[in-house]
Amino acid sequence: MNILFTGIGGPTPLGLAKSIKQAFPESRCIGVDGSPWSASLYNSEVYDAAYQTVLGSHPDYWPMMEDVIQKEAIDFAFVVPETEILVWSKRQSERPLPCPALIQDHRIANFCFDKLKVATLLHDIGLTPATAEFESADYLPLDFPFWIRVKSGAGALGALKIESGKDLATWLTLHNHRQDFMMSEFLPGRNYACKLLFFENELLQHASAERINYLLAAAAPSGISGMCARGRLLNRPDLVERSTIALRTISKYLGVPLHGMFTVDFKESADGEPMITEINIRHVSFNYAFALGGVNFTETTVRKMLGLKPASSCPTKFAAEQFFIRGVDAPLRLIPAGRTAHL
Repeated sequence: MNILFTGIGGPTPLGLAKSIKQAFPESRCIGVDGSPWSASLYNSEVYDAAYQTVLGSHPDYWPMMEDVIQKEAIDFAFVVPETEILVWSKRQSERPLPCPALIQDHRIANFCFDKLKVATLLHDIGLTPATAEFESADYLPLDFPFWIRVKSGAGALGALKIESGKDLATWLTLHNHRQDFMMSEFLPGRNYACKLLFFENELLQHASAERINYLLAAAAPSGISGMCARGRLLNRPDLVERSTIALRTISKYLGVPLHGMFTVDFKESADGEPMITEINIRHVSFNYAFALGGVNFTETTVRKMLGLKPASSCPTKFAAEQFFIRGVDAPLRLIPAGRTAHL
């Protein structure tokens, strides 16, 4: 079985490939990335073949991608970057994809990519904090402190807790190349991710985790780099319930069934209530931790999409709520709760 992974310059495809090797040891993993400086293009320990392509916005994207798919006889593709998922979902709405892939409907993909639209729709049912589009420093519909960030793309991009007019002025100076900002009520509590795998409107698998701290956190003003360094696998039915209600609400609003991988991010309010901060149309960067914990979304996806014999079970609960850790050059590992290191 030949599995394609796109955007291998980021950490997420690496974990997906390892998850595939865990479930299907004889499979071949093929990677592509638009940058010649992607280290994973040269990672022969994980990828059996790798190709430099171009970004999804480039006119040569599909000819190059189709060449790789044909040459490597690709059976299934994991499309990872959200901007690339949008490219695949648009093609899927117009003509067949060049190989099997679990891709969201273009209407849902576009809607979830816009974090302001998601926050506005879900606020009416009490799932998101107070949120507004940022238009001018002269008019602030939310009181200090509030959270400011861009409306689309990675949630940590340019994000910062704004506690004063001085903070805001500095932030605007640093980000004057963009105009698509949103602001929301600051949530001081814990940070969660809930992953849900849908197939033709059926929820096949789900699992949750807590993000505790981040790689290179000091390099980001918010302390959130987007790459979790330490976290914990969780069995949290309440997060699954809230995530499912949110996605079903969006599905009903758009008149489109749920199909694909979704990651719903939460932060706790001051009173400990989990509030949705964004919904991503992709896996999270620590996806391999879920597989190590017994919930392998990649295996379930491939078996369902390719009509393979189902696994003996489709776990949605971890046997233990273990911690996971990873470093810049260190592989991801699970650490049982209560364990201490012995030198």
